[in-house]
Amino acid sequence: MLPPELLCLIFESYLEPSSSSTVDGGVPPEVDPYATHGFFSVSREYIRTPVPLTHVCRSWRHAAIGHRRLWSNIAFALANGRDEDEEEDEEYAEGDEDFELFARGKIQLLRLFLRRARDTPLSISFNASVTTSTSSWSFNRDFGLVHEALKLICRYSRTWKDLRVELDQGWAVETFLELLVRSPAVVGGGFDKLSSLHLELAVDDGEEELERILATPGLGPEATQMLALRVMHSQLTVKDIYRVLLRRAPNLTDISLDDNFFLCVEASEYDACPSYQSRCPLDDIHPDDEFVPWTQLKNLSIQSDSISTRKVLDICSRASNLEMLKSLDLTLLSEPEQLFAPLALGPRLESVKVNVYATQSRGHLLGYGPQRRSSLKEILEPVDRMLAASSSQRQVDLHCSVKESCVNLDGSELDAATRASAASVDAKWMEENGLNALVGGGGRRVVEVYKY
Repeated sequence: MLPPELLCLIFESYLEPSSSSTVDGGVPPEVDPYATHGFFSVSREYIRTPVPLTHVCRSWRHAAIGHRRLWSNIAFALANGRDEDEEEDEEYAEGDEDFELFARGKIQLLRLFLRRARDTPLSISFNASVTTSTSSWSFNRDFGLVHEALKLICRYSRTWKDLRVELDQGWAVETFLELLVRSPAVVGGGFDKLSSLHLELAVDDGEEELERILATPGLGPEATQMLALRVMHSQLTVKDIYRVLLRRAPNLTDISLDDNFFLCVEASEYDACPSYQSRCPLDDIHPDDEFVPWTQLKNLSIQSDSISTRKVLDICSRASNLEMLKSLDLTLLSEPEQLFAPLALGPRLESVKVNVYATQSRGHLLGYGPQRRSSLKEILEPVDRMLAASSSQRQVDLHCSVKESCVNLDGSELDAATRASAASVDAKWMEENGLNALVGGGGRRVVEVYKY
C-alpha cells in the first residue's frame, strides 16, 4: 500500500491539466450531462473533481478527504439557457426543471468542497448567467439558487486567495454586494489571503430603456430621471463591491480590469451609495483616496475597448512595482506607437490582443478632416519592437487586428488564401520589412487586416 503522502501527490497530479484534459478547441472531453446549465470542476478549462477518488476504496477515500488542498480549487458556473426575448413554454418548463436539479446538485457539491477545504486558501471561480423570466415563480427560484451559492462562497471569504466572479444580471450583482458586506472578512478583519481578483459585473447602461422612453409619447422628464437614478445605482453597486474588496486586501498583487471597472470606478462622478456608510460604518471615504492599491500590484490584466492610451500608460506609471501586464486586450483609436513605444521599456507582457480601429489625426478627433491612413508597416513597427523587447524575457501571445480603413494597402501585404473579411498579413512580407518578432519568437502570433 502506498503511503498517504505519496498517494496525495498522485491525487494532485490527477487534478492537474494534461494533454488529455482538453481536445481540439479546448472543449472538455468529460461532458457534464447538464453541460447546458453550467459545470462544476477544479478548473474553468476542463471538468474534473476529486470526488471519484473517494469512491475507489477505503484508504483512498480517507486520504483524499483528509487532503484539504484537493478541495480548495472550485470552478462553478450556472446558466439556465434562457434568452431574454423568448417567452416561456412547456419546453422551457422542462428545461427549468433540469436547471434546478443541476443547480441544487452542484450547490451540494460546493458545500462539500468548502467544508473539506476548511481553512485552506481557496481559488474560486463563480459564474452565473441566469436570465430571469417574466414569471415571478421562476425569478424567485433562480434568485434563490444564485443567492444560496454566493452565500456559501462568502461564508468562506477569510480564506479567499484567488477570486473570480462573473455576474451578468443586475440583481445578482446587488445580491453579491449584500452578502459581501456581511461576510466574515468584512465583519472580522479583511481579505488577508486574497492575492488575485477578477470581476466581470453587469452594469445597467439604460440604453434600451432610453430608446423606449424616447419612442413612447407621454413619457416625460420623470421617466428619464428615474432611468438616470437606476443607472447611477447600478454603477455605484459595482463601485462599492470593488471598494469593499480593495480596501481590505493588503496582499492583493494580481488584478484584472475591464470596461465596467473604468466606467464605474474610474469615470463615475458618483462617490458611493448612500447606504454604503450604513453597510460599512467604519470606512472613512475621501474622494482623493487612491481607489486601487496600485503600488501593491505585480500582475495586471486590462480588457477594454474604450480606455485611452494615456490611461493605460498612467496606470503603468502608478503601479510602480508592476512586474507583468499578464494580458492587454484593447481597441485603439490612435496609432500603436503612442502605446507600445513606452510599453517596450515597461513591464513584461504575456498576452496582447490589440485592435487598431482608427489612426485619428487631431482634426479628425475634433470632428473635422478625414481620418489619416498609414502604411501597414508604420502601424506594425511599434508592435514588433514591443514584442522583440518582451520576447527576450518571456513568450508573448499576440493577436493584432488592423481595420482596413486605417491603412494604405497595395495587396502584397496580405495572404490571398485567407478569408476576405479578415485577411492575414503575409509572413514573407513581414520578414522582408524587418518585422521579424511578429513572425518568429515564442508564443502564438495572429496579425490580420479586417474590413468590418
